[in-house]
Amino acid sequence: MPETIPELLARWRRGRDPSTAIALCDALALAPNAALTVEVGPAAVAEFASDAAVLVAAARAFVAAERYGEAQSALVAAGKVAPREPAVFRLLGEVLLRRGDAERAEKVLERAVVLSGGDPDARAWLDRAQMFKPMQGRSGSLTVARAVAS
Repeated sequence: MPETIPELLARWRRGRDPSTAIALCDALALAPNAALTVEVGPAAVAEFASDAAVLVAAARAFVAAERYGEAQSALVAAGKVAPREPAVFRLLGEVLLRRGDAERAEKVLERAVVLSGGDPDARAWLDRAQMFKPMQGRSGSLTVARAVAS
């Protein structure tokens, strides 16, 4: 039986390690809690800055809490640590699109598709980015962000 968020949080507070950070961030991504994400996410990113898996897990928690700027920062750092990891670029493309930047999302998602060998999820997000790119040119990134959110 998986640990609950309170159990994971207690373990995290007793002693931080990458596996606990990933488990707690994954749990927060499934059951968003903005206050806990603000407590755990930045600490995980800072303490495990060289561990791409922790950075991606933290980014997922940030996305679930709609903290896209922090997710983007974590994913940019993950991309530097693991420049050939498709999951980093797939999630970064999603975050960029959620922030309304369809143009940059398209480039990042193209990389995710290539690195993944054609992952359907990355391809679906790439299709969305390409669909919203003209809207960004006409109406701006805020309009794209609103459309993606709806």
